[in-house]
Amino acid sequence: VYAVSQSGVLQSMDLRSGQPKWSLPVAGVNQPLPVGDVLYVVSKSGELTVVNRETGQVYWTRDLNEGRVRKEGGFLGFGKRTVRPVWSGPILASNRLVLVNSDGEAVAFDPKTGAQTASLKLGSAAYVAPAAYNGALYVLTDKGQ
Repeated sequence: VYAVSQSGVLQSMDLRSGQPKWSLPVAGVNQPLPVGDVLYVVSKSGELTVVNRETGQVYWTRDLNEGRVRKEGGFLGFGKRTVRPVWSGPILASNRLVLVNSDGEAVAFDPKTGAQTASLKLGSAAYVAPAAYNGALYVLTDKGQ
């Protein structure tokens, strides 16, 4: 069993005993994605991390927001702030990790290397992980499209 918390812990627990097996300092809100012997998890800060499901060994981490930081007005105190896109997912579809973000993009990555393989502008923000079925990718944007 795998769980990630907003407060900063990704943890693996033994299903039979409920005892912790390993933990890593990862804060997240998206459900980790187990695939084969690895686990994909996206942090609140926008990092995609791949770990060994049994040992918790980190294989690689990719900053999803590299080159995507933007300035936006906000109500944090009394001034402007830098806002990084919020990422949802990942899912595995057609041998690609697919995530969506609050900048209105669907982005695909190679699951072995983390290299970006494709991106698509959605027209508006997406805050819910995409779904894949029968060779098609379904994304719900904040405009309900």
